[in-house]
Amino acid sequence: MAKDAYYFQHDYNARNDDKILELRSEFGLMGYGLFWCIIETMNENDDGTIKATLIGGLSMGYGCTKEELKNVLDFCVKIKVLHLNEDGNYYSKRVVQHKGFRQALSENGKAGALKRWSKDSDTIGGLSGGNSDPNANKRKGNKRKEKEIEATPLTEEFLNFQSHIEKQNSNVGKIQQPFTETEYYRLTDDYTFPQILEMLEAMHNTKDLCKKYTSANLTFRNWAKRRGWVKKEEQPAAETKTGYFPNGIRTDMNF
Repeated sequence: MAKDAYYFQHDYNARNDDKILELRSEFGLMGYGLFWCIIETMNENDDGTIKATLIGGLSMGYGCTKEELKNVLDFCVKIKVLHLNEDGNYYSKRVVQHKGFRQALSENGKAGALKRWSKDSDTIGGLSGGNSDPNANKRKGNKRKEKEIEATPLTEEFLNFQSHIEKQNSNVGKIQQPFTETEYYRLTDDYTFPQILEMLEAMHNTKDLCKKYTSANLTFRNWAKRRGWVKKEEQPAAETKTGYFPNGIRTDMNF
């Protein structure tokens, strides 16, 4: 995978969404495959759209004819999984939302996060020289492992997430155990981006947050349970397509 590749949410049961089933009934799995090729391309493009005048080149990359791609695009607009903007270009509401979230993180910059996290890495583990603790060798081994982990490059998206926390929800960043990269991507798998932003804001505004809680990830997930938020994989297909979380954020495909 390319070094600067990013991720977008793909619902586990997307194939069973009512609109997607309609697409599959018309074009079979070829149409389903083309739809996700289209979504990937929209995420790659800066403006999140596909220009109607350039679908000929795209069709070559997708391995289909221009007519086949045009038919799928127009059908997607008809069933409202895709839309046309004022310039006549195709777009997805969900892609626009996702790219907007990433842009919001990016605009906060990553310099502050890099500064903070590099500072933290200088003080991780280890004991001062001359220590006679019998567990010193074990701790040194742990410190070496930690340094190996630190040497692994972080993705730009996660760095932007850290920077967003530092600038917008700084109290969350001060928790003893901040979010790890793995925990961040698991959150994006389980919850929508608006939910993540909402919870970060709630945590940030909690009095004595750092005194009451030690893990950012566990705090987020415990609070999500209290609010009745259900992870996507635990939701019946029908509820995933039509249900609402208590805060009014839709859990459906939201194309």
